[in-house]
Amino acid sequence: MLRVLPVVLAGVLMVGAGVYQGFMSDRWGRHDSAAVARAVEALKRVPTTIGEWEGTDIAPSAENTKQLQIAKVAGVVQRDYKHRKTGVVVSIYLATGRSQNICVHTPDKCYKAAGFKQEETAPHTLVYGDKKEATFNVGKFRRDNEDGILFLRIFWGWNGGDKWIAPTGRKYALNWYPALFKLYAIRQISNQDQNLAEDPINDFLRQFLPVVDPILFPSSAPTAAPATPDQPAALEKAA
Repeated sequence: MLRVLPVVLAGVLMVGAGVYQGFMSDRWGRHDSAAVARAVEALKRVPTTIGEWEGTDIAPSAENTKQLQIAKVAGVVQRDYKHRKTGVVVSIYLATGRSQNICVHTPDKCYKAAGFKQEETAPHTLVYGDKKEATFNVGKFRRDNEDGILFLRIFWGWNGGDKWIAPTGRKYALNWYPALFKLYAIRQISNQDQNLAEDPINDFLRQFLPVVDPILFPSSAPTAAPATPDQPAALEKAA
């Protein structure tokens, strides 16, 4: 198709693809080992008690540790938070590292590899703290086991210092940050548990994020200029 385009347009497309690949390959990225080290240290300060939620760390298995190494995760908190009154459990996976590593390996890929079927997914925005907004992808996953069917609801999103987002073209939109955080919030549900607005994960995140944000991002100054919503898809096609 490029053969029938004017030479100048072909040149622009080739340069655009080269710039995109440059960021993806870390040739021109903003990655900063000191920023990643600070992010890893910040994870150590994430509290185990968040309001009415009490946390218990999940001991990583040998396979889990291997997968984290393959994914080049620099630091991670894996923890179950249980509500004191209701007994509801929300599991979190909060990871950090270089942006090019943290922006990939999402549940819609990883959970499918573990035998789950993704039944639905959609962006979901919640308001917390001082009228801040956080947008996550939310998916429902199903796996048929010998002892029954397991359903999970998973929220996932990223933050490089501006806000929690779930961009469509995440590789371009997120690779600008010196270090990046990725958050999963996971809960086992029943097949009849369809009301997303009333899911306890919302309540957990409304309590969790106001506590964790200042720990992960002690400076409110943005660390990067995220791409506009239309940029990622266009550049990914060009690449």
